[in-house]
Amino acid sequence: VKRLRENLYATILFQDISYFDKDKVGTLTSRLAADCQRLSHVIGNDLQLILRNTFQGTGAIINLLALSWPLALSALMICAVLSAIFLILEGKQSRKVHGFYDFDPDFDNHDGQNTNDEYVFTKKMSLVMINAHRYQRKAARLTQDFTACANDVAQETLSLIRIVRVYGTGKEEFERYNQWLQKLAFISVRESVGNGFWNLSFNTLYRSTQIVAVIFGGMSVLSCRVTAEQLTKYVLYCEWLIYAAWRVTNSLSSLLQSIGASEQIFQLMNLLPCDQFLVKGK
Repeated sequence: VKRLRENLYATILFQDISYFDKDKVGTLTSRLAADCQRLSHVIGNDLQLILRNTFQGTGAIINLLALSWPLALSALMICAVLSAIFLILEGKQSRKVHGFYDFDPDFDNHDGQNTNDEYVFTKKMSLVMINAHRYQRKAARLTQDFTACANDVAQETLSLIRIVRVYGTGKEEFERYNQWLQKLAFISVRESVGNGFWNLSFNTLYRSTQIVAVIFGGMSVLSCRVTAEQLTKYVLYCEWLIYAAWRVTNSLSSLLQSIGASEQIFQLMNLLPCDQFLVKGK
């Protein structure tokens, strides 16, 4: 994070003077402070959780395969579904999002020949989760942008407070600041709604896979392919695996939000210095 802030500050410092007429000081300081701090949270927390729960899920899969490979197929199916969701999500994120809910109308039109209800249900859940992730990424970026604009208004007003008092424009400056706060509040509410839909859709899939696992295990017990003791172990390991997958998805959700909020940082770092600093000997 220290190196990130150093590089970002150096890039901004060596820009042409006209650049600072276009981008306000308050916006740039917000990028140096809030955006870099959010990115540091990703490095320190989310990545560690993703790695830890990935190893936990791998251990659960190994134990399930050692216990009973036919029963382990249902758990592997869960992992395959979740992996497919995030592979599709990765492809969708490369496209530009023009709105908060940018649905692809053709995404679900090619499964008419599939009659498996579980497959269709999983596909619908994946569509909801994909758009929830895209919504969170867009909302996180707008939150950082609006925060930067609000900080710029506050810094401009407070640095020129004597002029504001002389001309009696305190009320107008308050309204300017309040407009950005209202936009922030609106985005926060919609982000909370998006998180609610994400949690609802994934928890529905999470509980449904538990039910399917118990049904498969019960059928195996009735057909005398496994014992009741093996079924108990299977349910516990399957719960462990699904919980690990759930934690990974939550961490990935936070990771995507932080990436969306930090896009402006990487755009700023790619700026070239002005010509006078590119000339040798200057």
